[in-house]
Amino acid sequence: MVGQARPQDQGMLEYSFSVKHEGCWTADINDEFPDVTATILESHAFTDSSSTIVEIPDIDEATATEIVEWVSDHPVVRSANMVKHEEEVALMSFQTDYSDCETEPIGNVFREQPCIPLSTPEIRNGFEHCNLMLASKEQVRATYEELREYGPVEIRSLSELDTKFAASDLSAVSQAVADLSPRQQQVLKRAIRRGYYDVPQGCNIEDLAEHDDATMSTVAEHLRHAEHKIFDAIEPLLSGEE
Repeated sequence: MVGQARPQDQGMLEYSFSVKHEGCWTADINDEFPDVTATILESHAFTDSSSTIVEIPDIDEATATEIVEWVSDHPVVRSANMVKHEEEVALMSFQTDYSDCETEPIGNVFREQPCIPLSTPEIRNGFEHCNLMLASKEQVRATYEELREYGPVEIRSLSELDTKFAASDLSAVSQAVADLSPRQQQVLKRAIRRGYYDVPQGCNIEDLAEHDDATMSTVAEHLRHAEHKIFDAIEPLLSGEE
C-alpha cells in the first residue's frame, strides 16, 4: 500500500514515562522519606505478588533500617529485609502481596505487552520512572492504557531508536552498568545528577567530593573505573574511522 509503512519498516520505539502506582509502597515511600531515590534492580512479577530487589544510595544505615521497618508495615508488603548496607548504599529485598487490594504488580503490564526495559526503574517523588523499548505505537498506546489503571501516568518522551543497534548490543551496555560495584554506581549516579557531564559542566570532582566521605582522588578513581566499564561496552557500537 502506497504511503503506509510496512511493519518490518517501522523502527523500534523508546518510551520513557512515569507512573504513580497507587496502593503500592512505591507511591508512598517519598511521603515518609522525601529525599530517597530507589532503583529497582530486579523484580519478578506474578499474578498478585512480586519479589523485588531495591537499591538506595546515599543513605546511612539507621535511615535504611527505618525504611525496611516502614516498608514491612505497608499493606501490600508481606516482608522486607536488609540484604546489606555498605559504603552508604543499602540493598533491600521486598516480597509483596496484592491479593487483598485493587491493584497488582506493575510488572504484569510489561509481561503482557512485549516490552524490553532499557534501564532499571527508578522511584522518586512517589513515581516509578521507566524506560522501555517497544515495536510499535500501538504497543505504546496499549501499555499507556494499562498503566492508567494503576494511577496517573506522565509521558516524558517517545522517540524512534536507531535500529542498527541489536538487542544484544543494548544488553552488553546494560550488563556493564550492572557489573559496576555499588560504590561505582553511587559515584557515577551522583555525577550525572549533579551535572558533571552537562555542557556547560554543572560541577567538578571537588564538588562531588564535598558530598562524599572519600577524598577527591578516590572519587575520581571510582568515576574512572565506572566510565571505563561502560565505555568499553559502548566502543563496539561506534562506527567510522578514527
